[in-house]
Amino acid sequence: MNSGYLTTPFGRRSMTLAMLTDQIVDSEKVCDKSIDKWELYRALCQAKPLLGLSDRALALMNALLSFYPKAEISLANGLVVFPSNQALSQRSHGMAEQTIRRHLASLVDAGLLTRKDSPNGKRYARRGRAGDITQAFGFSLQPLLARSDEIFDLAEKVENQRRQTHLLREEISLHRRDIGKLLIVVEVEDVPGDWNSLKIRLADLVSALPRKAELHQLEAHLSILSRVHAEIVNSLKNFANSQNLGGNTSQTERHIESKPESRFDSNISVVEPRASQETSNDRQPAKPLSLDLVNRACPNVAILSASGSLKTMQDLMSVQPVLCSMLSINRQLLELAQSSIGIVETAVTIACLYEKGEEIASPSGYLRNLASSAKSGNFQVRPMVERLMMTQLATVGNEQHAAEVNEAEDGSLTHLNHASAFLTANEAKQAYLLSMKSQSFSATAGKRAYPAKSAVSSHQRMMAGRSEYPA
Repeated sequence: MNSGYLTTPFGRRSMTLAMLTDQIVDSEKVCDKSIDKWELYRALCQAKPLLGLSDRALALMNALLSFYPKAEISLANGLVVFPSNQALSQRSHGMAEQTIRRHLASLVDAGLLTRKDSPNGKRYARRGRAGDITQAFGFSLQPLLARSDEIFDLAEKVENQRRQTHLLREEISLHRRDIGKLLIVVEVEDVPGDWNSLKIRLADLVSALPRKAELHQLEAHLSILSRVHAEIVNSLKNFANSQNLGGNTSQTERHIESKPESRFDSNISVVEPRASQETSNDRQPAKPLSLDLVNRACPNVAILSASGSLKTMQDLMSVQPVLCSMLSINRQLLELAQSSIGIVETAVTIACLYEKGEEIASPSGYLRNLASSAKSGNFQVRPMVERLMMTQLATVGNEQHAAEVNEAEDGSLTHLNHASAFLTANEAKQAYLLSMKSQSFSATAGKRAYPAKSAVSSHQRMMAGRSEYPA
């Protein structure tokens, strides 16, 4: 498998001055080189984007290296491999021969292989008397060995780019999450600013970023997100400072919100309803919506929060993604509802839809209709929450009524069991049949049943009949 002398291609393939120059340069570079073939192959796989190689070409290179008998590629071990197309097909997982020829040509064009053709164009080797190979015709690995340093440098460059891209995407994800949470705080606290235009600009920025973005595109995207993040943080800092400076009610005329009627007087967060698009002087302002009211109307939603109850508005906003996934509400519909109803009001509305459960066949369609009604000013969140709370109270009342009925039935049956101790077998059987008849009648009529009264009265009548006869 020796490299031999400079060679020319067989058949119609032409010889060029560049091919001759490359063979001369490569033969000078590989004089004292020796490298592990599989380590070089792994570097070649990493440098694939910069070398312009396909996956099938690398699979074929793997098959060619498997025919090299030594682990180290060096001039002393020979540089020519001579497998047939059929053998290459077997080691490349059944690759077709036409595909093998095409990818062999791509490896030669990429400067990783050199053809060392025999007089008849076949691939074979001649062995001496001792069994060693004296002359081989096939594919020479001399260019691969000569460019090994370049391949390792390219692989390191690709790995650095991959690591840098990963870090940039990580920073972008963190900035997007922080900006989204800060915008919720801005909406809840009613911080002054043109936040709607900022949301539109962010949406355009996110949609403009391609799925497989280049390194410079990610850097530009991160730079814009950093500026937006700093702008929101500065606005919140200024707002917090102004609130702290004007926190004394004796010095300022700060609006004092009266607490709504609630079972819990402490730690009540108040949500101001979103103003209607059509303002009128005759319209009275809507009452504030408290989280305590939401807790009473949506007990099942409160359980989903980390604390088990909706203590702050952040608890309600943290549960919203889970509710959206359970109700099949996509991101576009959520943004539509937030723009028309309000961010906080949309979270309360989704909580009410979840609490309704199977009563609403299509929660997403219901939310879309509510968003359309909110645009025309025909929908408010508080009446819906109040109706749901009244429904919850009615449900609790019905459950207590049913418990009382069951308790009365259990007491009457116990009384019947005690009374049957003084009856004969036939009298006890008649009393039991009368009690079952009265129970079935009361269950059909849907009214409260009194089986104990029927059973005891029949017992008294039978005892009165027996007392007329002498003992």
